[in-house]
Amino acid sequence: MYSLGMDLGTSTVKIVLMQNGTVEKYWLAVHHGRPLLCLRQGLSELAIGRDETLAVCVTGDNAGALLERCPVLSELGEIPAIVEGVRRLVPQAGSIIEIGSQGARFITEVQSRTPQFAANEHCAGGTGSFFEDQMSRVGCKLEDYSALVEQAQSIPRLSGRCAVFAKTDIIHRQQEGVSTPDILLGLCYAMIHNYKATIVRRLPVCKPVVFCGGVTCNSGVIRAIRDVFDLTEEELIVPEESRFEAAIGAACKAEGAFTLAQLDALLNDAMATRSTTTGLPRLELLPGTDLSEPKATGILPEKGCALGIDIGSTSTDLVLVGPEGELVDFQYLRTATGGLFLYKRTGARCADLVHLEIHDFAVFQADVFAVLPADLKDSIHLRHPVRSAFCLCRDLVPHGRRSRP
Repeated sequence: MYSLGMDLGTSTVKIVLMQNGTVEKYWLAVHHGRPLLCLRQGLSELAIGRDETLAVCVTGDNAGALLERCPVLSELGEIPAIVEGVRRLVPQAGSIIEIGSQGARFITEVQSRTPQFAANEHCAGGTGSFFEDQMSRVGCKLEDYSALVEQAQSIPRLSGRCAVFAKTDIIHRQQEGVSTPDILLGLCYAMIHNYKATIVRRLPVCKPVVFCGGVTCNSGVIRAIRDVFDLTEEELIVPEESRFEAAIGAACKAEGAFTLAQLDALLNDAMATRSTTTGLPRLELLPGTDLSEPKATGILPEKGCALGIDIGSTSTDLVLVGPEGELVDFQYLRTATGGLFLYKRTGARCADLVHLEIHDFAVFQADVFAVLPADLKDSIHLRHPVRSAFCLCRDLVPHGRRSRP
């Protein structure tokens, strides 16, 4: 008889088909927020007859979406499913580090009847989505992470507790000239340090440690786990089936007797029911809210104007304001690396408007940065050393800057 384990995770659906205790097929796909539709696609690709009898069990964060409409199916909690699957893959396992798309768990004393465990709460800062977000920030593809960290030469200190703080740290490291591979490896170490401090805490780390979950595809995280937990090659085990441990555990505990035709009918009914339910009401703008760009005069006043620069963690804003408070021009840019470079913008709305680029050296956050003279005859190149006072060229008159402790 066949046993079918289905793991409906936060970002992927995993299916394991077993026969007489032997795994016959693995199937995995990203569901893009539609786990039931993805599950139906996976079931259609199983190489068995539609009238073949199956014992079935479901697990995962999205299992409730299926069980709500198909209560006849058996369910296995995520922790028991992970433990059962790892015991099958690595019988001698002592502890389990499981990091998925939005969940991070630590399970120890696996050989005992009642393993201890701890998990992250609502924040997904130390999970796979954390890396996905940061890769987007540095302009790289998630699938290139492992190849990039292999090029790293150092491990910079970064925040691994919060994606928001990590973005700020990335900006600062970029401005200091730290390479992208080094930043990405630093994120791996930051996340694992945070994982050990907030999830593992005082729980015993029993060896060997098995690492499983979607983040096992990231070689930088594997390296960080070995270093942070002081594990040898033999003491940290990453199985080939590391992303299927929960689905394997579910298949081992599968119950009932269903055919693929019956499962397909149950899924169709569940999807039809869910499609008729209503979600949250649509958000509406408050009266008077204007999302259009502000109106600029496009005319440089004869008496000159003030240049305001706000260099934030993810964007840089530049505005020119006339002596009467009128908006002359503005720019919004993504913060990159380096110093400030002000120059005449060709093809601008008026001849002497300026544009902002970032390059060479670091620029820290500043509110009102300088006053721009009326006669912009030459390009203005501003540089200053990292972590030192601002050094303004004579063409820029200091007006005010954000105080730093």
